[in-house]
Amino acid sequence: MTSKSKEGLYILVGELTTKALEQATELIKVPRTQNIAERFVKFASEITGFNQETLDYSDFKEPQIQVWDNITFADNYYQTTNTGSNPINLTPNGRELVNTNLFPYSNSADLNLDLTEFRGFKGIEAVLDNPIGGAHSKVLAWYAGTVDQALERIDNEFLYEQDGVEIQNQQGEVNVENWYYSELDPSAPLWYSSSTIPDEYDPEEGIGTGWYYSYLNGGERKFDNPERSTVTTAFDNTSESRSRGDFAVPTLFNGNFDASFSGNSESVTNNGVRNVWGGAIPGWSYHNGRPDQFDPNGAGDLKYGINIENLVDWKNIDNLSNEYLEQVGYDEEQPNFALRMDGGDSIVHNRFVVPEWGSLRFDVHVPEVSDPNDQSNNIKVFLGDEELKSFAGPILPPDQLIDPNEQNNLNCPAVDLREVSKAAFDAELMQGQTNRIGYGKKGFQTFHVDIPENLRGKVSTLRFEIAGEKTVFIDNVAFKSVHLNFGNPELNGKEARQDTTFFADNYLVEKPQFSLSYNDSLKTPNWVGYQLNKTWLGDEDRYELDFVEDLRLPFSKNLKHQDLTGTGYQRGHMTANADRNRNNQDQWTTYSI
Repeated sequence: MTSKSKEGLYILVGELTTKALEQATELIKVPRTQNIAERFVKFASEITGFNQETLDYSDFKEPQIQVWDNITFADNYYQTTNTGSNPINLTPNGRELVNTNLFPYSNSADLNLDLTEFRGFKGIEAVLDNPIGGAHSKVLAWYAGTVDQALERIDNEFLYEQDGVEIQNQQGEVNVENWYYSELDPSAPLWYSSSTIPDEYDPEEGIGTGWYYSYLNGGERKFDNPERSTVTTAFDNTSESRSRGDFAVPTLFNGNFDASFSGNSESVTNNGVRNVWGGAIPGWSYHNGRPDQFDPNGAGDLKYGINIENLVDWKNIDNLSNEYLEQVGYDEEQPNFALRMDGGDSIVHNRFVVPEWGSLRFDVHVPEVSDPNDQSNNIKVFLGDEELKSFAGPILPPDQLIDPNEQNNLNCPAVDLREVSKAAFDAELMQGQTNRIGYGKKGFQTFHVDIPENLRGKVSTLRFEIAGEKTVFIDNVAFKSVHLNFGNPELNGKEARQDTTFFADNYLVEKPQFSLSYNDSLKTPNWVGYQLNKTWLGDEDRYELDFVEDLRLPFSKNLKHQDLTGTGYQRGHMTANADRNRNNQDQWTTYSI
């Protein structure tokens, strides 16, 4: 991108939607022998300082689209309004999915339909509605017209056009005043024609196409594709390895904040064109109450609330130690972004389906912890409107711990930004501080919150809120413990679940330090899994502590240290103590029975 273009891009929407569209209105009065679209784009180029040659769509970092093996029929609708040597707007083209050839797979859609020849997609019509994204909105409106044949226009939050999009079906429904410039290309057909719809259906309505092929609409299949091939959902098609999530299909899209094109203001102005008018964080910003445009009165001022300027490369994070960066193998050539949030900030992840099992986990780094007596600084987490609280009990004065068994009656936020209290002098008391900051002062510390069973399998949003005045960095938001990345081991053919009714002897416990399957009949784990890398190792002195009851277990009778005294059995750590010795918070967790 040229240096001239970066400032021009900031004012693109404000200037183009005022001056440029006024100019475009004048352009339609010129003789039809002149290339109106070409003159319009030339005018836009004069404002912004860039042209099609400087608009490099390769920096979008989007994954290669595939036809996955869980798709029974893949129909693809798209526009190519910018085909040719003279682009007429600033909307990237769509494309057909034919032999997508992403090694090692090659696959195609069952139906590809280019809508560019239809009314509203061609010539100056593709410019006047909205030069940025307008053609995409028409594709969405075209499909909506196949769902509801009585629909005359579509006007909702998904569209770029502020005035909505007219459904161009029957001739009598066309709003002539809004489509006065259609006469520039009177040959352009209405949206639903016999060339795209089987003969037995009315070609002037959206019948027999689009929604017609949907499984929810009966899933009619009129197009046989003998060469059909698909791609396994285990294949990760993320464009860059650094952007990949916890699985090929991540449990939460862009939970690591690395699926963004860039982060911070320097990247906004020097990288990816799309970021300039799309400063939202992919996966997070749609439900965040952000406007869909720049403020035309404040050129260059992003008005998205939490946006890509809040993404910070690890190397630029305060107090994140060099030792930690070396231990995790951080590479400056492969940026790793985290989300910076200050007191009062909140961010919402777009709708998703809550997984059938697995706690919610996320990593937190805190440059400056709260005062021991200050309980006002914390991180709150919500699924929908339901707050997910920590099991930990708070400390009232610094040396007096509330019994964690009473935690349901207390306000126990997901993360308490105070440091682990030195008053926690044994493993049982330490259980009351599992939501406090330990390793998070030096590196990223993982926190877990359990998911209520009534939310499993439901569509929801995820919200983080920062209470108080502290700055935090959040990264790697996902479901399911990192200790189970290789799978949840089966017992008698079933994976462990957090269910006391049917899984009392295969009860899943997920903690930041380890995960296990607990057997209530035997009062012992069936298995324990834990991650081991350099970040878990340190030089914390080993403490000779009593083993304690795990207060997270929801059973009426759990083992205590004295229950094994004189039995001949030796007590053993759930995870090797020496493998969790970076601080006493992690180390003492290994003393639960």
